[in-house]
Amino acid sequence: MEILDVFMSCTINDTSIIIPQNRMIIQMMESMFVGDIFEGIKMMHIGDSASFLVRADSTFYTLLRSPMPSEFSVNDIMKFNIRLNDFYPE
Repeated sequence: MEILDVFMSCTINDTSIIIPQNRMIIQMMESMFVGDIFEGIKMMHIGDSASFLVRADSTFYTLLRSPMPSEFSVNDIMKFNIRLNDFYPE
């Protein structure tokens, strides 16, 4: 698995900031389901930026491994904005 150097932010319904824009070092994971965020990141090249729209409920349960906060509903959409700065093989 690669280590990724990214700028990332995340909002729900374009109003609630879940992750403010920050530079992060994250570990690439195997896709957990078809169409998840890691499947999209695998298609990126250094310097690429992309926005990923995903369902809030499945993202909290699978990616964040936590229950969805009560202020959000199963129909809410999370938007991840990611810029791939670099990656490093493990």
